[in-house]
Amino acid sequence: MLRSGSREGHTGLPESAVRTTGNAARDDAGDRIRESCRSDSLPKPQEGRSGTVSPAGRPERIDALFVVDAGPETGLGHASRCAALAHELAARGLTVAVQCADPELARPVFGQPVHPYEDRSAPLIVMDGYRFSDAEKEARRYRCDTLVLIDDLADAPFAADIVVNQNLHAKGLDYSAYRAAQVLAGPEYALLRPAFADLHATPRPHDGAILVTLGASTLGRKAIGIANRIAERIDRQVHVVVGEGLAATEPLHPRVEVLSGVDMPDLMKTCRHYIGAMGVSYLEALAAGLSTTAIAIPASQQPAVEAARRQGLTVLDRIDDPGLVSTVEDALSQPLMPSAMPDGLGVRRVTAAIAARS
Repeated sequence: MLRSGSREGHTGLPESAVRTTGNAARDDAGDRIRESCRSDSLPKPQEGRSGTVSPAGRPERIDALFVVDAGPETGLGHASRCAALAHELAARGLTVAVQCADPELARPVFGQPVHPYEDRSAPLIVMDGYRFSDAEKEARRYRCDTLVLIDDLADAPFAADIVVNQNLHAKGLDYSAYRAAQVLAGPEYALLRPAFADLHATPRPHDGAILVTLGASTLGRKAIGIANRIAERIDRQVHVVVGEGLAATEPLHPRVEVLSGVDMPDLMKTCRHYIGAMGVSYLEALAAGLSTTAIAIPASQQPAVEAARRQGLTVLDRIDDPGLVSTVEDALSQPLMPSAMPDGLGVRRVTAAIAARS
């Protein structure tokens, strides 16, 4: 409960929160996490489950609480990777609750009710976002037995039980200041939906479409201009994925289709090449076996740019790069060479690590 006079941060928690331990219900939930995550006793996870939810839309019992940043400027990258982990846990019978800065925007991603930030306890809390202060993370840590931080930059040290960084550059970062019990670093821990493991095992069509996306933030509208440039010179269908409500403000080439709220595994199944930012969709494209032309936006992706180039992947420095179309033409003329990682199984590896600590 919030005490009067306490100062709240972005997450709706008092910065003076006090940890409670030894609760029998939380011990039982920890047992459920361990038991349900034993891979040798599990059916294949089914996507989209969200645990037991009360008629009011709030879980009657919380095993795992996700605290996520998402919004028109932030986009849905944090929500997307958390949703993959949330679905995996829910498919194992755990009850999952989600809190977000923009609940309505994030709800379709999670496929379950999403609530504003508030003070709640759970055996497992997962946090993903740049907006959270140390005090806010500390308050959450005192509300759980296991705290998982999903990170990208290793620039905000904090004591957590598990830190997950799924990016290409993650292994080169120094997490020693985090005092984390375990760091899961690299694309083998990419939090992608199970469908991407299936795509990873099958080849993409050589004559498939081109996919362009710059994320679900307002910046994503610039992808439409890129798609028009591509369609003028390359005779292929071009799909553009943007955030909800980001309608095209310019004429579209006949081969360009603008989509939102689309199922990415189904779409990527028909695609040959990806053009876009180096966030979650980029890792999805690599897992699905598409050839890629990445674009280095925002500046925080620079470590990923360097890591990608070391692996022989193509990355352009800006959206209006004059060599974009010729770069894509060259990629389409080459045989597909899928990356070994990510392989779509990262979410199961992270789940196993959580189970081992719960």
